[in-house]
Amino acid sequence: MLANKHQPLVVGAHEEMKLELLKMHLEDKGFRKIRTFTDSSELLDFLDETRPWAVVTDINIKGLNGIDLIRRIKQKYKNLPIYVLFNEGVNEVIIEESIKAGAEDVIVTSDNNPGIQIEEKLRKFYNKQRRKVNLFFGFVLLSIILGIILYGLFK
Repeated sequence: MLANKHQPLVVGAHEEMKLELLKMHLEDKGFRKIRTFTDSSELLDFLDETRPWAVVTDINIKGLNGIDLIRRIKQKYKNLPIYVLFNEGVNEVIIEESIKAGAEDVIVTSDNNPGIQIEEKLRKFYNKQRRKVNLFFGFVLLSIILGIILYGLFK
């Protein structure tokens, strides 16, 4: 299973069919606890109740425009990664604005099921986080071992 057992992955898009395709693809690839939203206000309400491990949203989600949604999320949850979906041919300025607003990364796709690209970005993020955790616990374990050795030497 990919991701934290207790934290959901939040996916937002303006099209219900797109959401279902994304959810099916990600579940098929091992992602669990996926919550989907077609409206930015519902997505924000959910974030107030539950802390996901990541958010994926298309720039055209209903409600707030995508840039404002990113800003609102980042105001409250600075470390929450947000991935933004764009259709091919989108204006580069909008992509740059998304990054400036706090998006972790963007996914530009020409098809209606960008599941593969999303999966790759999420796995990359997840593996990076896992390496950080492993490194941290490695240092903790090393500190404990050194402490035991030093305690034995100076006892």
